[in-house]
Amino acid sequence: MTLEEAQIIARETLAASDKIETHEESVIEFYKDLAQKHKRFENLYTKVKGDILRSREVTAYRDALSAIDSGNIDAAHKIAQTALNTTANETAIVK
Repeated sequence: MTLEEAQIIARETLAASDKIETHEESVIEFYKDLAQKHKRFENLYTKVKGDILRSREVTAYRDALSAIDSGNIDAAHKIAQTALNTTANETAIVK
């Protein structure tokens, strides 16, 4: 694979990741609104939100491990720290 091919693939992957994350935010907002209107859906909202946050966290840790494997410890630290901060902020948000 050439560098140019790798760059194209990376751009396509990042664009898809952005779309997926935007979709996930829409799903979270849908269930949040539903739970606010109908209290019986609070548990479902909490579960969906938790599942999505865990998935994002696992992805970040895989990225950090990949950076470590590549010898880029600074990038790994930054990835892990960002994931921890993001997760802490998202789980601290009150419904």
